[in-house]
Amino acid sequence: MMRRLKRKTRLIIKIKRAHKGFAYTLIGLGFLSILFGLLEYHSLLVEDGNGAALVVLHLAYFLIVSLSVEFNHRQGLTQERQIELEQEKNGEERVIHLEEFKRRIILGEKLVILDDLVLDVGSFMDDHPGGRYSIEQNVGKEVSKYFYGGYRYENID
Repeated sequence: MMRRLKRKTRLIIKIKRAHKGFAYTLIGLGFLSILFGLLEYHSLLVEDGNGAALVVLHLAYFLIVSLSVEFNHRQGLTQERQIELEQEKNGEERVIHLEEFKRRIILGEKLVILDDLVLDVGSFMDDHPGGRYSIEQNVGKEVSKYFYGGYRYENID
């Protein structure tokens, strides 16, 4: 019997979109807060008779840092999208059935299930903060409970 590994994907996508919108709202509010702070700072410096150049310097620094962070973030998103496009070009499946998942594990692929995603963790094993062992012990398993912190591998006495 073919069973699809399904874990409320549409709900997860809606939550991710809401999270992204909330994050951008917070970033925008943070920027507004900084800009209003700079305006207040400018008004204090103008009363003292100096500092217009200092406010411009702070604003320029703020914009440069903000734009560089955004650029780096966009580069990461572009690289992720390129990987997805390469997978689509190679004809890799977007839906993996349980039998296919088990077959790939038997063939030696290092796959885990996280929520509704099948992840290939073979290249990440050496970089994992918990070490190679924690991934090796979970290959072929559902790892959401470990990922979200519900369980751990040590005995607590």
